[in-house]
Amino acid sequence: MTRLLLAPAGHGKTQFVIEQIRAILASEPLSPIVVIMPNSIQAAGFRRRLCASGGALGVEVHTFHTLYAELLTRAGQPIPLLLDPVRIRLLRDIVDKLCERGEMTHYAALRNKPGFIALLRNTIEELKRARITPEDFSASVKGLGARLEESSTGGASDGNFTAALGVPTLDGLGGVGAGAHSPGEFVVVRRMPERAALLAALLLTL
Repeated sequence: MTRLLLAPAGHGKTQFVIEQIRAILASEPLSPIVVIMPNSIQAAGFRRRLCASGGALGVEVHTFHTLYAELLTRAGQPIPLLLDPVRIRLLRDIVDKLCERGEMTHYAALRNKPGFIALLRNTIEELKRARITPEDFSASVKGLGARLEESSTGGASDGNFTAALGVPTLDGLGGVGAGAHSPGEFVVVRRMPERAALLAALLLTL
C-alpha cells in the first residue's frame, strides 16, 4: 500500500518515517529500505535523526542524484560521483580560472561571496537532472547568428515559484529589452524573430 504523507515543516514527517522504518525492521530485519531526500543536506540530517533513534541496519538514504548513480552502478554502467566538498573545490577552481582569463565578468565580483559556488553547483545539478547539456544550448543557437555568453539582469521571476518546488526551470528566454515592470519598459522589435527562433530551436533540441 502506498501512502502520501503531507505536512508543513516541523510537524513530524521525519519522525513518523523513522518509526515506520523501525517497525518494519522489527518484524522483517532483512527488509531492504531506501529513503530518498531532496538534497544532500537533508539526507545527512535524516541519517543523523535515524542514528539518534537507535540506528537501522540496511537502510539506504539517497538523494535522487545518488540513487540514479547507484542504479547505474548496479546495471553495470557506473558514473563517477564526486563528494560535495570536492565538487565545490573544483567549481571554485574553474570560476577562478574563468575570472583570471576575463571570461566571467558579470559574476566575477560575486565569486568569493558566501553561497555563490553552492548556488552554481545547485544550478548545474538542476540542468543535469533535466538532462540539459551545454551541447543542447550550443545546438539551439547554431546557424542563428547568436552566441551564448554570460549576462546578468536584476529583478525576480515567476520561475522562482517552480524552481522552489524542485522543478527544473529555464528562464530568460523572452524578448530583448529593459525596464521590466516600469513605465519605461520596452522590447527591441528587431530582435524578436531571433529570440523566437532560439526558443523554437531549444524546444526542438530538448
